[in-house]
Amino acid sequence: MVKHPFLSRLSRGPLLADGALGTELYRRGVIPDQVCIANIDQSELVQELHMAYLQAGAELIETNSFGANRIQLARCGRDNQVARINRQAAKLARYARDTAGSQAFIAGSISPLTISSRTTTRYAVEQGRALFSEQIEALIEGGVDLLLFETFPDVEELAFAVKTARELCQLPIIASATFGQDGRTPWGQTPQEVVKALQAAQADVIGLNCSVGPSDALDIAKQMLSAGVEYLSMIPNAGMPQRTSDGRLLYAATPAYFAEIAVKAAAAGVSVIGGCCGTTPEHIAAMRQALDAAHPEKKPAAVTVVLPPRQKAGQDTEPTAWAKKLAAGQFVTSIELSPPRGLHTGAFMRQARQIAEAGCVDAINVTDSPMARVRMDVAAACYMLQTQVQIETIAHVTTRDHSLIGLESMLIGAHAMGVRNILALTGDPPSLGTWDHSSAVYDIDSIGLVEAIQAMKRGQDIVGTDLGYGAGFCVGAAADPTRDDLRTEAERLHRKIEAGAEYVMTQPLFDLALWDRFCTYYGGEVEVPVILGVLPLLSQQHAEYLHNEVPGITLSKAVLEEMRHAGANGQQVGIRLAKEMVAAAHERFAGVYLMPSYNRCETVLQVLE
Repeated sequence: MVKHPFLSRLSRGPLLADGALGTELYRRGVIPDQVCIANIDQSELVQELHMAYLQAGAELIETNSFGANRIQLARCGRDNQVARINRQAAKLARYARDTAGSQAFIAGSISPLTISSRTTTRYAVEQGRALFSEQIEALIEGGVDLLLFETFPDVEELAFAVKTARELCQLPIIASATFGQDGRTPWGQTPQEVVKALQAAQADVIGLNCSVGPSDALDIAKQMLSAGVEYLSMIPNAGMPQRTSDGRLLYAATPAYFAEIAVKAAAAGVSVIGGCCGTTPEHIAAMRQALDAAHPEKKPAAVTVVLPPRQKAGQDTEPTAWAKKLAAGQFVTSIELSPPRGLHTGAFMRQARQIAEAGCVDAINVTDSPMARVRMDVAAACYMLQTQVQIETIAHVTTRDHSLIGLESMLIGAHAMGVRNILALTGDPPSLGTWDHSSAVYDIDSIGLVEAIQAMKRGQDIVGTDLGYGAGFCVGAAADPTRDDLRTEAERLHRKIEAGAEYVMTQPLFDLALWDRFCTYYGGEVEVPVILGVLPLLSQQHAEYLHNEVPGITLSKAVLEEMRHAGANGQQVGIRLAKEMVAAAHERFAGVYLMPSYNRCETVLQVLE
């Protein structure tokens, strides 16, 4: 039989759980009787707390579902929302784990049906089973990895709850009783009696939590271990609380003290160590550091990758080389390549290597199915170039082919692959290409895409949900100074820059007078770095085709006339004209963006000689 991953993890050494949810949520403004309701009404706050514990190094986080049964939810009129609140509790914990990139386990927290009465005396057995089952099933549906029955004052009710869970699932179960300073449960049961009853109920992990502080908890834990417990959990309070004059509870045990006891507990054989009421992310962080120092060979790799929630743009996020060069005022050069249309990537990779080996190019722009003609996915193409050719890329991303969900998924994937430079585009309509039966999406345009990427840089997705930390994107936008309606084009560029565009790339220009005219409509010089588009012409026929048939490309009369007289020397004339534009760009622009027709990179490399 395959062992559950949670139990396999316990066999390798002590596992660190999280700290208090209830007292921390109280401290953050949640009404005490409505902690579980926060899953619905203040979900962002709950998720931030989960993230804080993950960042601290917790390998197990509990769902915010303690007390989320029908009996206790009736106190605030939410007894008809048991399933919704518990599923949401599991969802918030899962989302926090996924966002943090953690491998932590999620434990579905379940309380006694009542704090002080026995299920079997106050409720009929079948009613008690139904009440527990309702919450257990909702947590399972929500995706928890295991179940945690905690703070039970009576081992009979705890054993009953464990048996009910065993009838419903095969998930691992932690069964945790609460003890007083006398070393007994509130119902007078000894640690040995608790162990015997819970072993008979088939709990996987037996333990204690709440009520006592870490020192008393360790004494009780040792008694339970001596009774033959294989896996034991110890999740104490931060000492005995004291009530202040304004009604608040203060807990005295410091993070340093908790860390000291955690090391002793691990040495004694405790398998799951965490904190209950009064403990904070600082307590868990101190315990993580102490456990790792005491057992460096057992340090879990996963906890080191968790980053803090809502990281501000740029904080601990290394800017791309492209962004650094722009910020430094360095003149940049990029060359455009279109990904392959079919399954063979050989020519595409060969062209990219030729560009990289030239040593005069800062980045390769990779197009996103230009002219609405299907090509290889742009993020995958950029990843191939960055990993196999070792050159930075700029991914053209259009909103034509993606819904909001698809755009965000693609951007998350691109970021994970290290594709961080984005040129935000709306994209040519499908009618321009050969796929007449394809439909455009256009949930947002390029302005909306810039806004979405800037939100990701602030650590939020398109609808404002926490992503865990700020993305390291550098986002640019396009400008077309050749359009007939320059007023609209200038207004849109203003909006793109207001949305957060960090640089601008122009359509190819053959006469800088067009840029001057555009700037008059814009109201002066563009306030972010502008990279001038340059397209070397190959022949008279090529020039005529671009001018008359390709949207966004307009040649001046002088250039058209010169190409008509070039004859067989059309390519050499085109290269000379492009060189003149590059030379002029050094005086007025932040860089040049070279566009080789048909991916003929040797032509643009001659321009840069």
